[in-house]
Amino acid sequence: MKLNLLFNLDEVQDELLNHPTLAASNIELRVRRYDSIHPQAGGNKLFKLQDWINNSPNIKTIVSFGGAFSNHLLALSAVCKMLGIKSVGIIRGEKPISFNRYLKALIENGMELIFISRLEYSNKTAIDFLAGLQLEFPNSLIIPEGGAGALGVSGSKEMVKENEPYDCIVLPCATGTTLAGIALKNKTSKVLGFQVLKGDNIIQNEVMKSAQLDLKTFLNVTINAEYHFGGYAKINKELLDFQREIFKTTQIPFDKIYGIKAIYGLLEEIEKGQFKRNSKILYIHTGGTFDFY
Repeated sequence: MKLNLLFNLDEVQDELLNHPTLAASNIELRVRRYDSIHPQAGGNKLFKLQDWINNSPNIKTIVSFGGAFSNHLLALSAVCKMLGIKSVGIIRGEKPISFNRYLKALIENGMELIFISRLEYSNKTAIDFLAGLQLEFPNSLIIPEGGAGALGVSGSKEMVKENEPYDCIVLPCATGTTLAGIALKNKTSKVLGFQVLKGDNIIQNEVMKSAQLDLKTFLNVTINAEYHFGGYAKINKELLDFQREIFKTTQIPFDKIYGIKAIYGLLEEIEKGQFKRNSKILYIHTGGTFDFY
């Protein structure tokens, strides 16, 4: 079965987001609500997984990687439960005394959890490490962290059409997998990615390493690395207050790890005059767990 047939993608809407900053510049911003696909497998996670799974139709076990708060592993565990496939999560860090709600959800979905040290985890792409996993789980499919790689990119292409009626497509980025897929598929719009990790050239380096794509050759792609708020999963009171305000006024939830940083950055850039008046912008909602803390 095609993985995307498990979900009704026809119901995904481009919802209008109203905000004073947009009104002042007469800019139309719509949010493509991929977060509404599924409470655990929504956003871009489904798309990054689908070609990995669809290209291995007879596989019985899937192994992948992530931290103790991994939305990727949460989505994978949910999808594998639906498909009747065994899932294994290699978790970064020592096994905690008590499990958080992410880890509990993984177990509820039937995922086997293997905790390894951060040092060992840093070898997750090494040939010897992967060979050992393949011996431990024979005939398994091993998916890179976050669903990255060429198959993650190709699956992400389905998040957009070739000719979108927007001047710019915006999304948050960590590995750049989704950004690369959208940029490859879209032919008419600029693509702007807001980097949620601290550091120079992170997105470019990740895409080159995992999918052998040089984003610097993509004339329609821009990466903004100014709104990471200190690094991955780093937040402050200003960002949390903004998250509450956006949800109160729009009823569109944005998670604090990815989405809210990108929306904050986008509105700041619009206020700075970085977008032409009357522009039409599409924000790709990549999902994530929505909470205030």
